[in-house]
Amino acid sequence: MTKRKLVSAFPNDECIKKTGVFRVNAFNERKVAEIFTEEKAKEYELKLDSLWHELVQAHASMYVIEKVLNFPADFLLDLGRQTFLHLVLGNFTRQVALAVINALTDDDPRSLTFTSLKKWIVQNCLPEIRDEVSVYLEGLAIEDEIKSLLERAKTLRNKLLAHLDSEYAIDPTRKAEAKISFVNLQCLVKRTEELLSGLCFGHRRSMLPVEYSYLVCHPEGVDRRSDIEYILDLLAADSTILRMPEEQEEYWPVYAEGLTQEQKKILNKWRRRIGKSEVW
Repeated sequence: MTKRKLVSAFPNDECIKKTGVFRVNAFNERKVAEIFTEEKAKEYELKLDSLWHELVQAHASMYVIEKVLNFPADFLLDLGRQTFLHLVLGNFTRQVALAVINALTDDDPRSLTFTSLKKWIVQNCLPEIRDEVSVYLEGLAIEDEIKSLLERAKTLRNKLLAHLDSEYAIDPTRKAEAKISFVNLQCLVKRTEELLSGLCFGHRRSMLPVEYSYLVCHPEGVDRRSDIEYILDLLAADSTILRMPEEQEEYWPVYAEGLTQEQKKILNKWRRRIGKSEVW
């Protein structure tokens, strides 16, 4: 049976590890009313909400991508049952990349980004704390390591994602130079979480929908799987390979003889997951 691997839409080069860690300080704990007038506080909330909603979509999409990448589709599924998952990976990765690269790099003054929101906060906070606000926001600056990555990311957006530049489209070398790794995309997603946290005055926000949050405690007896996990389990339950020991008893020993130890572990793991007994 011919198999095709599910692969990331981004090359697998080395991750830039220093993403910076946001640390709460006394200023970040201040309430919105201590920083803005009532009118400006409402505008701040609107701007923050808009940026947050956009990034929640990106973080939720990344959650789905990671679940799909951890699903051994190339081993469990027939080739004809993998197209949907390839589309999910490609389209979701594109959406995540556009959202986080825009938020971190877009320099159009009309765009709502971290840079434009920080500038707005400085210009519209209470005059008596403006210097303090400026110093605080300077502490949320992008590190040099991330700046280097963002330059490539911006090229990726401008030349291949938001637009399809004819030179980059047909030149494999230029296309490769513009791309960033999936691991580095994860680093950028994490950086948006840290920056947004730094701009949430007096409160915290989850970057994932409730259904995907790792902080939710489920009552006993409730299915704890997210929808994507449920969908992947349904695909696994329909896997010819996982059902082979019961449904193709004569052929199963021949097929099993060619499996590696790693494949056997995967098969047993997913048989347990769909309620079947192990075969080794």
